[in-house]
Amino acid sequence: MTKRHRTMFWVLSGALAASLAVIALYGASHVWSALRPAALCLLVGWAAMLLSALAGFLFGIPRRVEDSANSTAGYAVNTNLEQVSDWLTKMLIGVGLIELGSLGTWFGGLSRTVGEAMGGGPGSAVAAGGVVAFFTPLGFLTGYLWTRMILPPALRAADALEETQVADQMTAVVDGTRGSASKFVTDSPESDEVVGKPDNREEITPIPAIPLPRPDDLFTLWHQVHIVLRSLAGMSTRRTRQTTEHLISVLERRGVLEQDVARALRALSDSVARVSAGATLSDSDSKAVQSRGKILLSALEMLRPVAAVAFEGHTLETLKKLAKQHGWQVSLDARLASGERVDALVEKNDRQILVEVLARRNKESLSRALDRSPGAAPLLLVLPGDQAEAPPRRLLVGKRTGPVEVLMWDDGADRFPDVVRGLLEPEG
Repeated sequence: MTKRHRTMFWVLSGALAASLAVIALYGASHVWSALRPAALCLLVGWAAMLLSALAGFLFGIPRRVEDSANSTAGYAVNTNLEQVSDWLTKMLIGVGLIELGSLGTWFGGLSRTVGEAMGGGPGSAVAAGGVVAFFTPLGFLTGYLWTRMILPPALRAADALEETQVADQMTAVVDGTRGSASKFVTDSPESDEVVGKPDNREEITPIPAIPLPRPDDLFTLWHQVHIVLRSLAGMSTRRTRQTTEHLISVLERRGVLEQDVARALRALSDSVARVSAGATLSDSDSKAVQSRGKILLSALEMLRPVAAVAFEGHTLETLKKLAKQHGWQVSLDARLASGERVDALVEKNDRQILVEVLARRNKESLSRALDRSPGAAPLLLVLPGDQAEAPPRRLLVGKRTGPVEVLMWDDGADRFPDVVRGLLEPEG
């Protein structure tokens, strides 16, 4: 809790405590009648002050001004409170002008009524009128000055991002991405099973970097991040549903982005949306975007050569987990009787299927996969993309005699266990 938040908390707590104290004093006046005039004066004065403070708030509420010359697309600013303030302010002025002639009569009646409640002694009506006349403008000035002096900084603070929020999110993306990419370029035993054998597994292929200029602001950086993520996903500019959130979800589902990297990118996306809606970006974050934006893009570029390997490894790891759940036997890089290797051989009882994970959907990759797995055993091809990108059946004809099933991972990953079970345990 910041200092401003603590101050606001104590102000509101003090106002509530004072209200309760006045009510308690009025209650005590029924026991000690000598307290009744003082209790009623405080109660009426406090009520008048709070009502007039509300009027001061309505008159003083700040209006948000948008810079139309530099406006950006984003969430629309909610101005309902400002509109209500305008309506009520105009209504109060209008009613006040209309009833100005009867204001004295009304005030006199109020003073006599309150004076009678205070005991009806000599001067009670004057005392009651003085209480109302004193606390009403005091409350109005308090509400108006508080709204003009305290509320605008509080609203600006609420709109502003934390001091290094964007910089911290960028650091999380860079560190997580570098860690992910390094897993596929080491010779550790843990990565050997994922990277696997070059004859049947996807390979790490050097890819030229996308020529992107150094970003000058957060929106330029995020647009460039979108371009890199689209390249990672292998999506053309003609594809629909190209939102950055969709790309992050697709790459996370493929295993190209680990959960911590995807989480950091989503947090950065939320910050971009808040700035687009009018939130303030701190100077340190602005400098971080200019000085480290290119580093973030370079870190994401490190995933492009290993994206195919990451997708293949993630899919096979998912298959191994499913095998433990369903009692299947899975052999990775299984060598067939023909001498060829396949990514995975799944067996249960006397049934077996072959699984090939292809990160590239071109005709040559499909032909090699079909030629590597001849025979009558069912073949499951797992490809990145959605059903709209599935290869035509004419490309699935090769040397093999068994059936071929295609699973498009982006919108079919949830069906992976059902598809394997359907091929391995056919009904009837």
